[in-house]
Amino acid sequence: MILLRNSSVKSLVRALIACCASAAFLSNQALAQGLRFELGTGAVVPTGPTATSLGTGVQFRAGVSQSMDARPFALGVNATYSLFSNHKQRSFDADRFSLLNVFITGQYRLSSGRVRPYVLGGFGIVQERLTPPGRPTGGELNGGGTGALGLETDLGSLHASLEAGYVGISTLKYRNALVRYVPITVRLRF
Repeated sequence: MILLRNSSVKSLVRALIACCASAAFLSNQALAQGLRFELGTGAVVPTGPTATSLGTGVQFRAGVSQSMDARPFALGVNATYSLFSNHKQRSFDADRFSLLNVFITGQYRLSSGRVRPYVLGGFGIVQERLTPPGRPTGGELNGGGTGALGLETDLGSLHASLEAGYVGISTLKYRNALVRYVPITVRLRF
């Protein structure tokens, strides 16, 4: 499976970003029908028992969403690559823990206006990988869920948002333990 190769996670994220960017510039008709592409980045902060072994990390996100006519609801699919630092050494040079999430999400705008608050929730699959330096290991597929609160505003034809969420991932390998973290994301939809 492509997700289990060492460099395939980064290649998948790059390909998804390239597809979203290309489609945005080539598909005016799709945009007129409410289809939006998104790119985002931010910090990931482990919580609970996860925080004892992982340090703060970074994430990169790409996705697509479809507005439901004039309703305040949108459905989407997004892929997020998160890389956590080693808690003890505060470094990305030591053992690294990374996640690739692919979630189906629903977003509901709570109001209309210049600044629009929203809630977001979803579920999907997650590939986790622990990579000791110089020895890439295979990943493991698990299930996960997400929830977030955010604020969105318009910047010309772009929609910019800042959101804080929660992600919980059930890991079968570690006796159904949960990997939990808070993603803080800045994203642009176009």
